Amino acid sequence: MKFADLRRRAETVRQRALAGKRRCRHSQGRANPAKSTDETRRGCVHDRRSQAGPAIWTVGRSPGAETAGRAAQTVAGWLAMGVTGVDDLQEAYRLCIRCARRAAGNFYFGFYGLDRARFRAICALYAFLRVSDDLADDLRAPASERLRQLLLWRDAWEEYAASDGPQVGHVPDVAQRLGPVASAAVRALRHTVHRFGIPHRYVSDVLEGLAWDLRFDASVPVGSQDGGGQVETSTAAGVRPLCLFADFAELERYCYHVAGAVGLCCIHIWGFADPAAEPAAIDCGTAFQLTNILRDIGEDWRRGRVYLPSDELAQFGLRGDSLASDPEALGRLLRFQVERAGACFDRAERLNEYLSGEGRAAFRGMFGVYRRLLDEVSRLGIGVLHRRARVPTWRKCWIAGRSLVEARTARIAGALTSVFAGRTGRPGPHPVPRGPISREWRQNGEQDNRWPRSRR
Repeated sequence: MKFADLRRRAETVRQRALAGKRRCRHSQGRANPAKSTDETRRGCVHDRRSQAGPAIWTVGRSPGAETAGRAAQTVAGWLAMGVTGVDDLQEAYRLCIRCARRAAGNFYFGFYGLDRARFRAICALYAFLRVSDDLADDLRAPASERLRQLLLWRDAWEEYAASDGPQVGHVPDVAQRLGPVASAAVRALRHTVHRFGIPHRYVSDVLEGLAWDLRFDASVPVGSQDGGGQVETSTAAGVRPLCLFADFAELERYCYHVAGAVGLCCIHIWGFADPAAEPAAIDCGTAFQLTNILRDIGEDWRRGRVYLPSDELAQFGLRGDSLASDPEALGRLLRFQVERAGACFDRAERLNEYLSGEGRAAFRGMFGVYRRLLDEVSRLGIGVLHRRARVPTWRKCWIAGRSLVEARTARIAGALTSVFAGRTGRPGPHPVPRGPISREWRQNGEQDNRWPRSRR
């Protein structure tokens, strides 16, 4: 069944429900002619709201959801379904959670092992980055327009996040234009960065990383702002390959923007006790992004992009348009890149020592999946040019389930530690999120953790 058919069926059901409500109100009006004008007005208001259209999360997904799901979650997808804005902070968090549940896949279950406050914060971060990524990937608009919109989105975020007070009733206009998910994400993430003491520049750094690719697509040299990249003029299969980075220093800076800054946001939410966690989180982001680059090297090359540094390609006798011409040289290059990514994983593993119990479990889940993915890239060798490396679903589910059990165990241990600390007068060793947590913030956005898990 196509998505359009589902929408038509949902509209039919809605119209029938509205007709029943109108008949019910009409019969009640005849039985009770003394009905007040205020009640009539309330009925009219309710009727207008019910005609606003089906909500995004109540419309069923088509059988082709595996391939159409990402398209349905783009900014245009949200707007096309006619959903109104989000005014309430709690409702904004709930919408972010639904976004993560749909789009985050197996990682959502890793989030679910966190306590309620951290779970909502991670979902808010994910939803914001999801909206930003969809804005950058909307191929219906030219790259220059996408870049302009992304920079407007970044500037609006910086202004909104820097404003005072725990809540602001008016979200940025650009978020309202992008739709309800964008409005919900920016509102919830602003509360999150203040709640957990996250420097809002980390989020801006991620948006700058997304703009990096768009500058190339828009034929704007990265060297004009972020350091020079090399553009090759030769062609392969009719597509001009690009070496986006001249050396590893530029690639490492790109990895920080698109992954390391996300890691810094995550550890503030998870909670850490040692400042050494921050460089470890950056190493972790570098390891994850290098793994992504190696996994997608064939697909990116066919699209006309090479994310490996041009000087390292030249070191192995390769160019962006000749990756497949010398299999032996390509094999040596890939082994070199896998070894470097493995060294980043080894340095990032120490992050496990600095996190809180629940954060440690969530970190180990993501770390385990990406480490397995790097092993799969190493196993395929030059085959990654024609076949995308994947971690089997059963193994990802196993890792996510194990992380969930570890997180629940850590929560029980933390509760017992708190009880023990209360009886003895000694503080427990459980790290807490860095940054101020004021009473005002708790009252305005953070309920306690007594709600059932099903009410997230």
